[in-house]
Amino acid sequence: ASEEAQVLTGAQPTSTNYFTGLNDRKILATDATWTGEFYTLNKIKNSADVNWCGGLIQGTFPASTSWDRMHDAYAFSLDGAPNTTLQHIRVHNTGDGISIKGVSGGVIVHGVHFSICRDDALQNDFGQDNLTLEYSLIDGCYSFYSSRPYAPDVPDHSQVIPTMIRENLVYLKDMPTTYKDKGPGHAKFFKMDNANQAGWP
Repeated sequence: ASEEAQVLTGAQPTSTNYFTGLNDRKILATDATWTGEFYTLNKIKNSADVNWCGGLIQGTFPASTSWDRMHDAYAFSLDGAPNTTLQHIRVHNTGDGISIKGVSGGVIVHGVHFSICRDDALQNDFGQDNLTLEYSLIDGCYSFYSSRPYAPDVPDHSQVIPTMIRENLVYLKDMPTTYKDKGPGHAKFFKMDNANQAGWP
């Protein structure tokens, strides 16, 4: 692996932070903070073998914020970022914790602590494969893991998304605003449309 690293310290912008072309790079964000309201906060794009370590993300969304708005609030988006590792990240009060799309297989999420994820803690609606989520605390989320096809033209990926989920503690928590304004509540632990994906009819 490359010894080159990008170090982030102090307060960071809450507009979208793009990280592109970082092949075989490490991002050290142990002393970095993001505080406020955001849409896609950190986007890793067109990069492979990135290792991101650390960071504190503190959303300031009021409890009354609509589900539609929270649905567009991503702490991390991986788009064309295969074999990325995200580890030791603290995220509180967001929509999705991590959204994975593009060609982004082989992602490892290790030792993260998410709380109050008002949508999916881990969204894999584009069916990327060989994902690992391990040794993490998901302390309050609307839905834990989603692999629901994003649009009708996304092919059924029920047979190609082997995901290793091990040694995590996960809590589904009632959120104040939910899909289609149905009132307080939470969704499924595993949000999957296809019976073969879910393992039950």
